[in-house]
Amino acid sequence: MMTKRFWSALLAAGTLLGATAAQAEDYTFHRWLPDQHPVNARTLMPWFDAVREATEGRVDISYTAASLVPPPRQIDAVASGAVDFALAVHGHTPGRFRASLIGELPFLARDAEPLSVALWRTHAEYFEEANEYAGTKVLAVFAARPGAVWSHSRAFASMEDWDGAKVFCGVRNSCALVERLGAVPVQRPGPQVREMLEKKIVDAAFIDHSSYKDFRLQPFVTNATETPRGIYAATFYVVMNEDKWTALSDADKAAIEELAGESLARTAGANWDDESRIAMEQMAENDVAVVEASGDYLAAMQEAVIAPSEAAYLEEAQTIGVDGAAALSFLRAQIEEEG
Repeated sequence: MMTKRFWSALLAAGTLLGATAAQAEDYTFHRWLPDQHPVNARTLMPWFDAVREATEGRVDISYTAASLVPPPRQIDAVASGAVDFALAVHGHTPGRFRASLIGELPFLARDAEPLSVALWRTHAEYFEEANEYAGTKVLAVFAARPGAVWSHSRAFASMEDWDGAKVFCGVRNSCALVERLGAVPVQRPGPQVREMLEKKIVDAAFIDHSSYKDFRLQPFVTNATETPRGIYAATFYVVMNEDKWTALSDADKAAIEELAGESLARTAGANWDDESRIAMEQMAENDVAVVEASGDYLAAMQEAVIAPSEAAYLEEAQTIGVDGAAALSFLRAQIEEEG
C-alpha cells in the first residue's frame, strides 16, 4: 500500500518534471511507453489533439517528461492525483481487476478491433458498478491483437514441444496458460521481452504481433505459432483522475465522452490490427517460419486452457458480485457481431 507521503512526493516530482511547460499544459498523461510505440503515436497522441480541439483548448493533455512509477502503479498514480491520465494493462494488477480481466481469456478473437469494441460494451453493461477503477473516470478499455507464440530456436508445432520450455509471459493469466500447456512461465513486463529472447533466457514468448517490430524482436525470432483465434490477449484501459473529471464543465465532459468509450476503443483496436499487419509483412520478409495450429494439435491446446481459464475467471468475478457467465456470453456475442 502506497503511503500518502509517497504520493505527495510523487506529485511534487511530476510538477518539477513538467514545470517548464506547466503554463501551457493543463493536464498530464503518465508516460511509460516510448513515444514511437504505436499506441502512443497512432492512438493516444492524436486523441490528445482531438480532445484539445473539441474542448477549444480547455483540456490540453501532454505526457509527463519521464516515467514516474512502474507500469503496475498507473491507476494508483491517477487516483492519487499524482498524474491526471494514464494508460495501463489490466493484467499488471490482477488483484485489483477481477471482472475486467475477461479479455485475457484464451481463444476469444482473432483481431483487436472487434475484441476492443466488445470489451468496452461489456464494461458498460456489466462492470461499471464493480468499482474496479475507484478514484478514476474510465475513458476506454481495449485490447492488443490477440497474440501468437514466438520462438528463437524451435517451432512449437505439437504439445510435446511445450514440455519444460521456458516461455516469456507478461501478465498472470497468460503465465497460467503457459503452465497449462506444460511449459514453464517466466513473467516479466512486456518491454523486457527483447532482452529475454536475445539472451536466450526463454525459449519462446507470448506477445502480440505488433511487438515483433515495436520491441525490435526481428533478430531473435525464427518461428511463430498461430491459432485461428489468439491464444491470449493483453487488455488496456485509459483513466482520468476522478476529481479532475468532476471539475470539468458539462460541455467538456460531453466533448470528451464523444471521443472516448467505444470510439476510442475501436480506434485503438483498429490501429493495433494495422500495426500487426505491418509486423506480419516483416515476418514474411525475414522468413519467420509460421506454424498454423489446427486439427488434433489445436484441439489439445484448447482442451488444456479454455475450461480451466474460464472456471478461474468465473470464480474471480463472483467474488465482486459480477455475473461472469453472463458477461462472457455477452462479450462473445459482441465479438461475433463486430466480426
